[in-house]
Parts: sequence; structure tokens; C-alpha cells
Amino acid sequence: MKLSIVIPAYNEAVRIIETLNQMKRYLQQQNLWYDYEVIVVSDGSTDDTDEVVLSLKKDFSELKLITYPHNRGKGFAVKTGIHASNGDMVLFADADGATPIEELDKLSEPIFMNRADMVIASRRVAGANITQEQSALRIFIGKLFSLLNMLMLNMPYIDTQCGFKLFKGHLAKQLFDDNISNGFAFDVEILFYATQGKYRIIEQGVTWNDGRDSKVSPFKDGMKMLGQVIKLAWRGRVIVALCNRFMKKTCQQKCV
Repeated sequence: MKLSIVIPAYNEAVRIIETLNQMKRYLQQQNLWYDYEVIVVSDGSTDDTDEVVLSLKKDFSELKLITYPHNRGKGFAVKTGIHASNGDMVLFADADGATPIEELDKLSEPIFMNRADMVIASRRVAGANITQEQSALRIFIGKLFSLLNMLMLNMPYIDTQCGFKLFKGHLAKQLFDDNISNGFAFDVEILFYATQGKYRIIEQGVTWNDGRDSKVSPFKDGMKMLGQVIKLAWRGRVIVALCNRFMKKTCQQKCV
């Protein structure tokens, strides 16, 4: 059994050091029962992110760096890392380490027991432990966004945006083959495809800490994410309508 961890990073020279060190300590304790790799995708970083990651490689041989010159967006970075991975399980984790790597134990158990194909970390369901909460504005916008997802996309998940999600390896690559969102809305799109595909998804409460320096703008990025949700809702209705029309036409032809 092999685990791949994909970490998108844009100008994360300061925060990613501790995150990677924590992962190294945790993974070295787990290596009796699975192999692992950690893939950092530097999304056109202009600070010392690349140098920091490379400096850690001498004591962390399982660490890999993918870099390219221009910022393409978080969704593009995650997609790039997942396509480069070769794990039986693939974890996407944020560079800030807001969800401790130890929470992987909670996410991996349902997949090991074959009760889930994908497990998403959540800050809003039973079992969640928020050690430092977001601002009231971000909490409000997050809950509003979740409500819109439920109403427009018929997805029952309370928290789609927590940056800690575990997939079966083949499913991760399949979902990201279809993903077209390069921005922060990629989580919603991936969950939408997985839901439409009838895959088994569990939302698991985790410990989470707000670092207070999120790169997501509540208004600017929030509007972009809303636009993506509207596109997904429209696309889903068009596909359903076309399928229904095709099935009706086929049925009529058989009856004739």
C-alpha cells in the first residue's frame, strides 16, 4: 500500500517548513505498513518556496518538488500533483498545515475498510475540533456557500472547502481528468463529479486551526467560486436533459 500526499504551494516559504517537518515525523512512524511520497507543487512561487523544499530533501528522500514559472491557480497545482502521483491512496493537503497530518488516521480508516472511495475533512460536522476559529465573516460566507452547493448542486456536504481530502488513487486521477477549474472552486467540482458518479463519500470531522493568513479573498474569490457553482449546476441540468431526451427517443424507436 502506497500513500501519495499532494501539497499545492504558492509563496509558502514560511509556512511549509513546519508542515513538511510534521509530515516527515508522522510518516516515518507509519512506514512499517505503507510506503509514501510527498509531492509539493510550487505554483509559480516568487519567494523561496522552491529553495526551502529542496533544502529539506536531503533528510526527506520521499519528498518531491514540481515547479513551473507562472501561477496557474490552486486547482491546477493539485491536478498536476495528482497526475504525478502513484499512490494507492492520494491525500491533498494545504501547505499551511491547518489540519494536522495525524488526522489522516480518521480519513484512511473508511477507505481501508472499503466503506468509502473518498473521505473529506470537515470543520462543520460531528467530531470537528476547531482550535482557532475563522473570522465571523468567513464563517458566514462559508456556510452560505455550502447552502448554495446543497440547493444548486444537490450535494449534502457541510464543508466542501477544507483543504484535506483523501481519495483512492485511481479515483483521484479519474476525477481530476475531468476537472476544469484551476481556482479555489476545484473542490466543489471534484465533489460534484464524484457525487454524480455515485462514489461513496464520507465527510469526517477533524481538528483544524485557522492561521489567519488565508490567501482566499472572501469577496473576490467568493464570487469566482459562485460563478463556478452556477456553471456546474447549468452543466448538470443540460446533461440530465440530454440523457432524458435520448432515452425517450430510444424508447419511442423501440416501441415503433
